[in-house]
Amino acid sequence: MEELLFTGKSATHAQMMKRVLDKSGIAARIVRPDINITHGNCSYAVKISQMYFGEAVEVLKRSGIMPVRAVLVYGNGYREISI
Repeated sequence: MEELLFTGKSATHAQMMKRVLDKSGIAARIVRPDINITHGNCSYAVKISQMYFGEAVEVLKRSGIMPVRAVLVYGNGYREISI
C-alpha cells in the first residue's frame, strides 16, 4: 500500500501541519518515517491519503506551513514528489 508523507522540520512543525489539514477536513496522522526518507533530519512526518495530495498542498500553502518534502512510499521504496 502506498503512503503519502509530508516531512517536517520538527515534531512541532509536523503537529502544526496535522492541525491545519485536520481543520480543512483532510485526515492526517503523525508518523515516524524511515531515516532514509528524512535524510537524517526530523523524524516526524504527516501521513495523508494520496487522493488529497493536491488539496493538502494548497491548504498548507495558504496556511504558510509548508512541508520540507513530500514523499510517496510504496513497498520497499520511495520517491520524492515536487510541491
